[in-house]
Amino acid sequence: MRHLIVLLVLVLSSVAQAEPVRIGAKNFTEQWIVGELYAQALERNGFTVERRFNLAGSAIAHAALVAGEIDLYPEYTGTALAVVLKEKARGEAPETVLARVRAFYAREFDASWLTPSGIDNGNVLLVRPDTAARGVASLSDLARIAPSLTIGLGTEFVDRDDGLPGLQRVYGMKFGRVATFSALSLRYDALISGQVDVINGFATDWQIAAGSLVALADDRALFPPYQLAPVVRNAVLNERIASVLDAVSARLDTATMQRLNGLVERDRYEPAEIAGAFLDGVDLTKEGRSRAGLPLARLARATLEHAGLVLASMAAGLAVALPLALLAMRRPRLRAALLGGSALLYAVPSLALFALLLPLTGLGATSAIIGLALYASMVLLRGLLGGLAALPVQLDEIATGLGLSSLQRFTRVTLPLLTPAFVASLRAALVASIGLATVAAAIDAGGLGELLLTGLAQRWPAKIALSAGAAVLLAIVADRVLLRLEHRARSRIA
Repeated sequence: MRHLIVLLVLVLSSVAQAEPVRIGAKNFTEQWIVGELYAQALERNGFTVERRFNLAGSAIAHAALVAGEIDLYPEYTGTALAVVLKEKARGEAPETVLARVRAFYAREFDASWLTPSGIDNGNVLLVRPDTAARGVASLSDLARIAPSLTIGLGTEFVDRDDGLPGLQRVYGMKFGRVATFSALSLRYDALISGQVDVINGFATDWQIAAGSLVALADDRALFPPYQLAPVVRNAVLNERIASVLDAVSARLDTATMQRLNGLVERDRYEPAEIAGAFLDGVDLTKEGRSRAGLPLARLARATLEHAGLVLASMAAGLAVALPLALLAMRRPRLRAALLGGSALLYAVPSLALFALLLPLTGLGATSAIIGLALYASMVLLRGLLGGLAALPVQLDEIATGLGLSSLQRFTRVTLPLLTPAFVASLRAALVASIGLATVAAAIDAGGLGELLLTGLAQRWPAKIALSAGAAVLLAIVADRVLLRLEHRARSRIA
């Protein structure tokens, strides 16, 4: 009996160790690199790792951690303070902010902040040298001329307390115009080209090290410290994981991160390649290694993933739309209600719908398929209901007069006449789903959106064109095939 218990403990222990460590990362360059550093360091120490990258923002990454969809991810103390604790910056020392965040996560989420790295990726406002030459060296100086300027901001910065509202509260800044950009690289391009006068950036942006822009001093201490550290669920945390991640953090500082970010965004290395070289102690800028070419194999795999997401969501959408359309066929009130409801649901932004599904169905393909299926079912439903409404009222009377049963009336009269409308709605839903599926990368569902995101960060036109072009090609093929079927269906009833 004792031997049996020991054997059982050993088996359970080996199973527990085989469980993958699920590492998350948000959808920008620094997070991809640090996420890869964590993943590859753990893999080199015998752990099985599952990557859940491209999470769309702090709220989704945090929700994934709390829900147990990921086990750890790199986070910033200032982000946790503003987004999770929802507390205002008080001009506190980094150690004080870290202690507050640690205590809150331990109490509320049963999660631990490990030893911070040397990275403090705090907010900075950046201007061109010509703006700085107007006597602008600090945020107080900027407030004086802000009404005549246009500021370009990231989407999160617009609403966060240590973002635009904080600038207005602490410095009294009111800009002439506020423009928002989803990608950091686009903000820098807009500033350098003169489309905006000020942007918010981060201390580890490689463009700052390049010296072409001026970072303004936060002379009233609005911005809290943004120390980067791994946040880990206590359910998976052990000494081995902590020691591996602490070793990675010990090698990182702000200057190093600027250099690594530049290798992705300026030199177009892949984050995984950079992480591997860094852990090996290889400086890619000094080794003179050739940059990786376009990831054609990855493109093929992403295209297949994309097609799989779309086809699965279309099948699920049909399973919802067809019964509802048949149910509403002779019920005008239900038909009107379904038309109104479908229009409202389709108006919900896709990223918002994916975020709402996250607590229910988690990260990955399942949530993406459900979200895409809901959109597809609404397009299909509207097409089918529109086709039913267009059928002549006298058809039923004529068919009844010919002695056809209700089933015969449906299969021989209604169904053939409805087929063109069905194929047309299927065509519209399929093309729309191919486009919407690119957003699914934001919840780690894979597909072409993942390549498109990295291409945008790297400002790599060929990579952007390949990933977007693959999606367009899928849409064109689907559209042409279904258009031919639609024409054939119409010709049969002509």
